[in-house]
Amino acid sequence: MPSTKHKRYIAFLVAVTGSASIGDEAEAVTYAALKPSAEEATASVKATVDAAAHVAVVGKLSTEMAKTIKLKRDEVRVI
Repeated sequence: MPSTKHKRYIAFLVAVTGSASIGDEAEAVTYAALKPSAEEATASVKATVDAAAHVAVVGKLSTEMAKTIKLKRDEVRVI
């Protein structure tokens, strides 16, 4: 019988630097991504920004904070 256990989703903070879409005045933009792994969070953010941008996971949001900002599964949002 297949496992019915759900994947655990974690709210990752992903910083983007060196992107033309950020603008001259800003040094970095931070995204929140609710994904099962850091690799998936990074890949999702890379898909939404310039190819030349540097993307890195810089932390995590607590479950309580993710609920407060109403972050949904598989969502990527600028914060």
